[in-house]
Amino acid sequence: MEKTKIVIVGAGYGGLATAVTLQRKVKADNVDITLINKNDYHYETTWLHEAAAGVISANDVCYEIEPLLKESVTFVQATVEELDVDSKQVVTTNGTFDYDYLVVGLGFEVQDYGIPGIKAHAQSISNALAAAKIWTHLNAQFAMYEQQQSPEYATIVVGGAGFTGIEFLGSLLDQLPKLAQVYHIPQDVLRVVCVEADTTILPGFSEELSTYAKAQLEARGVEFLTQTAVIGATDKAVTIRSQQQEEVIATTTLVWTAGVKGSAVIERSSLQSTSGRVQVLPTLNVKGYNEVFIVGDSAIVTDRYNQKAYDPTAQIAMQQGEAIANNLQHLLDGEPLTPFMPNLKGSVCSLGSGDGVALVKEREYTGRKAAVLKKMIDNHALFLVGGPSLIAKKGKFNIFK
Repeated sequence: MEKTKIVIVGAGYGGLATAVTLQRKVKADNVDITLINKNDYHYETTWLHEAAAGVISANDVCYEIEPLLKESVTFVQATVEELDVDSKQVVTTNGTFDYDYLVVGLGFEVQDYGIPGIKAHAQSISNALAAAKIWTHLNAQFAMYEQQQSPEYATIVVGGAGFTGIEFLGSLLDQLPKLAQVYHIPQDVLRVVCVEADTTILPGFSEELSTYAKAQLEARGVEFLTQTAVIGATDKAVTIRSQQQEEVIATTTLVWTAGVKGSAVIERSSLQSTSGRVQVLPTLNVKGYNEVFIVGDSAIVTDRYNQKAYDPTAQIAMQQGEAIANNLQHLLDGEPLTPFMPNLKGSVCSLGSGDGVALVKEREYTGRKAAVLKKMIDNHALFLVGGPSLIAKKGKFNIFK
């Protein structure tokens, strides 16, 4: 009897959760599962801001994929070049793979909105290597200030005040005093500016939590420019616009966190998408391509009750992965698919060491309690994928700091 071929592309939160859940549910003699990923490691996206600010190393946010997989799953390190959903094939740099069922979890790409200079001159917190590059860049710019005493080398602009931007700012502020001491930069020369087009920071949190976060970061030296847009960037400056007035900020560091989009591979496929993201059915597969499931940043999943799309968070992606694995098992057993019903536990945003804001089970937390919750959630995510052994290797044990 020929085995059913299941191909999973992308080993982010959603793709990896699909693979590790599915391998527990199906028999290796019935199913051939292939997991394809560009790197041989998974990185914790929700930790990247810490690596970007040098709080932890890029290696700390990564762990190998293959030790998490059983014999029923074959891992292939390759870059996906094409999704030929009409021929049921995945074309990669390491061969072409046929499938009966496909799970697409190709993650996100940086969205620059066509703003001149963003691609060429902005740093992004998009993966482990990019995060490490930011820390290296910051040190290089501060070293240039030490040599030339020119303020643009000690000025940091962060574009965007969503989760990623705010968490990066919190971690950066923990590190700046150390950097300033190493490179002999006076505290009054350091400048950190956050530019946000919206009226407030941290959309999705209550006004009280957003206000708390803004006040805490401002007290530590961040200048927030809300209702302000970045309209251009060079290697030595960022141009912003507020109420039709333009201003140029002299800086050699722009960290861009203002937007993401889905994969260009999806955009090139026959799947109907919006900025590389696909609207899926409640069962997480695609209308017209029922054998194709989409997970994580690649998917637009609508809450059936309020008709709003869920934010593409790690929490949602992991639950989607588990749901897709369950539905694949249903298909193999000839049973009907079940709709995705997320169990949203809340959101936590770090503001640096020992501080944060959180909304968990309809209760709001600030300060150290939120920071502890953040690390507990990080450890729980490790446990869901790799159990106690992965926590032992990568867990955050200093949860009260």
